[in-house]
Formats: sequence, structure tokens, C-alpha cells
Amino acid sequence: MTPRPQAPANPDRAVTVEIASIDRFPTHEGILGFAIDGPAPGDRPDADGFEIDGWVLGRNGPVADVEVVFGDEIRCRVPVARKRSDVAVAFPDQPWAAEAGFRGWVPTAGLPSSFSLTIRAHLPTGDRVLLARLGGGRVADLSLEGEGDAPEWPGPDFIVIGAQRAGSTSIYRYLEQHTLVIPAAVKEVKYFSYFHHRPRGWYRRQFPDSLPPGGQTGEATPYYLFHPHAARRIRERAPHARLIAVLRNPVDRAYS
Repeated sequence: MTPRPQAPANPDRAVTVEIASIDRFPTHEGILGFAIDGPAPGDRPDADGFEIDGWVLGRNGPVADVEVVFGDEIRCRVPVARKRSDVAVAFPDQPWAAEAGFRGWVPTAGLPSSFSLTIRAHLPTGDRVLLARLGGGRVADLSLEGEGDAPEWPGPDFIVIGAQRAGSTSIYRYLEQHTLVIPAAVKEVKYFSYFHHRPRGWYRRQFPDSLPPGGQTGEATPYYLFHPHAARRIRERAPHARLIAVLRNPVDRAYS
């Protein structure tokens, strides 16, 4: 079996952001409901910022946008327009519930070592109402620390990425059928997005301990295609992985 190339050493990042708490404010009368799906307390998303996603439903019409504010500074403003079939099912009498989702990137550069951010909704009336308060801070980043022989592991042979409903799962299942492909323990490991703060040894343990001669292993996390830091992390921690990008005509995706 030909030895696999070794990944170059990379220095640890000094710090990352840790989400300490998310406290909801009492629900405003203009809001039927909302949820902050991510981040969650305990998450360590990135030193540069974090992704926020969730949904918010106005009582008398769609919410215009969601803002994340530090003091008087708006750090992030995202429209409320993402499709949420689960919210539509829960609120069948509100036709705007089907597009009550939001997702955006909140930069943390320039924030103090401990910070508090306010999440608020912009109602159709023009009012801005409080949804939640997010507390966070900066901690040591151990994401590149190894466990055992993990630092010498070059990473997976391939990673499937792609647009939503573009067929990335099907491609991954086809690859799994090959006798020399030994897949990861789960299809979507999400190490380069949600779980990047975990030690590299954790990522190593998601894959088989050994491979047959000529064997390959990999994972499929479609969202790596869109995450603002996934490409850099893959380049640093799995530089020999082949990226298999799956795209699809947007019209076909909409009908699937």
C-alpha cells in the first residue's frame, strides 16, 4: 500500500469565540414565536465570528429582518425570508410562516474579551423588538491539537460538498458502494463548520482506523460549500482531500 502523504504542520490559532449564554426576552405582542437554532451555549464557532440562524414569525405580517447589535452598533442585519416548512406546519393560519427563517454571519472582530449582543426583530410596523441576549467571550482555541497520532493523519481522501437538494447525498451513497471506499462513521461530520473547535483527534476518530490497499475514506457535508471559513479550514487541516462539488439547476432544485 502506497503511504499517504503527510499534512504539513500548522500552528494553533490563539483564541476562538465561545458562546456562553442565550437568554430570551419576554415575547413581544407583535411576535407569534421565534427560535434561535444556532449558535447554542457552549459552541465555539470561530475567532472571527459566528453564524446565527433561526426563525421569527410576526403576528400581523412577515418580519422584515433580524439584527444583532453590540451597544449602538449593528453587527449583523439579515432578512427574514428563508423557507421553514416546520414553522408553516406549526402556524398554518399565517401564510408568511413558510418563509420565516433567517441566517447570517455575525463578525466578532473588535469585540471585548467578554461581550453581550442583543438580537432583535424589525416588525412591519417599523418597531424593533428584543428577542434574546447572547453572551460570549474569547477562549483558547484547541482545534488543531492532536490526540495520539492525529497530527500525522493527512485527513480524508475526499469530501462531498454541494448546494441544498443538489444530489450530494446520492453521490455519497454511490461512492459508498465501491468496495474500496470505507466511509466515515456518519455522512455529515461537520468538522469544518459547526465542530471545528474540537481537537483534530476527534475528527480522526470519525473515520476507519485502517484502510485496505488502495482504499479511501471521506465524508459529505454539503454546507461546507457556503460556510465562510470552511475552505480555509479544509486547506489547513485536510490539504490532500479531493473536494467533490455537486451543483444543480436552481429550477430543478425548486421542484424537487
